[in-house]
Order: sequence, then structure tokens, then C-alpha cells
Amino acid sequence: AALVIVGALLFGTGALARMWKRVCLERVVYTRRLVEHRLFVGERTALTLILENRKPLPVPWIEVRETMPRGMPVTGVRMQAGGAPGTQVLQRTAALGMHDRLEWPLELRAARRGYFRVGPTRLRSGDLFGFFEREVEVGRPVDGIVVYPHVYPLGDLGFDSARPFGEQRG
Repeated sequence: AALVIVGALLFGTGALARMWKRVCLERVVYTRRLVEHRLFVGERTALTLILENRKPLPVPWIEVRETMPRGMPVTGVRMQAGGAPGTQVLQRTAALGMHDRLEWPLELRAARRGYFRVGPTRLRSGDLFGFFEREVEVGRPVDGIVVYPHVYPLGDLGFDSARPFGEQRG
């Protein structure tokens, strides 16, 4: 009888873990809010990562892997090397309760000029026991940032402001 009870508990635990894997990322919404899409070199902009659980079941653990450009370092956060050239990965782990919402405010610094994309994002979660995991890609890389080069006054460049193109006509 004890063997049957232990077998039933193991079978029930496995079935529950598989079911939880299927529903762990359902109705979990990830969004990012970028304040400025156009910057000059040296300026900073705010980026907010928002993770919402819109279902009545908790998410015991969730891992967020946001792809960030190398030309836009995130201040005060340790990054990992990305899989694609010119990218780095911001990784966060959290637990979400029923109808819970998390916000991570970040600050990006424009280190060099160019066009930079934020995203895509991968969400990974699973059952409470860690037997089964599920991973989805969300947040397409549509959030682009244009960083313009530094603008110098004509006086700093040594040009006379009356004739910025020189003394002779072309």
C-alpha cells in the first residue's frame, strides 16, 4: 500500500509539474518603456522594464533576458556578453504573485553615435520543482535609439562664423 501511495504521489507530482509548465507563461505580459528615442553622445535616457502576471496563479520563478546594444551601456548594472555581435544581455530573476506587477527602472547612456536596438527579450519559467521549463521570445527589437554625433560650435573648430565654408568659392 505504501508503494502504491508513493507511486501515486510521484505520478501526481510529475503531472502537476507538466501542467504548470504549460500555464506558467500564459498571460504574463512583458513591456518596455523607453523615454527618448533620439539622443546625443553623452546623454542619458530612462528605460523601464515592466513584467505583469495577469492570471490568478503565481509564477514561482521567472528569468528575463533583455538584449541590449553595447554602444548604450546601462549605468549601475552588470551585463553579460550577448550571443550576437555588438550585443550584451541584461538578466533579471524574480517571482510573481497573482496579478502582480514588477517594474525595473534603468538608465542608458549614449557612449557613441549610431543606431541601436533594444531587444528582443526571452522569458524563461517553469514548475516549482524545476523539472520542466518553458522559454518564449517577446518584445521584438522595435525599440530603436538614434545617437547623433557631438555638435561643436564653429568657434571651437577654428572657423570664422562669417565664412564657414572657407575663403574661396568652389
